Amino acid sequence: MDLPEDLLERLRRQARESQLTIREVVLTAIERELERWEFREHLATPATTGLGIEAARLIRGERRRREDGDY
Repeated sequence: MDLPEDLLERLRRQARESQLTIREVVLTAIERELERWEFREHLATPATTGLGIEAARLIRGERRRREDGDY
């Protein structure tokens, strides 16, 4: 892979300070970035909940219970 010299030097320094190979530093960075991407994808996916009852009806029932003092 052809990398700019300044980036390659940063990778060398990171590897040296972490006592890792450049390959390990690069693979760790790629893995971390993919995990972030997957996490953002997960957050962007709307959650589905099957309550078995319409939410509005559930809320109305709860409000009625509170108004009646049935906690």
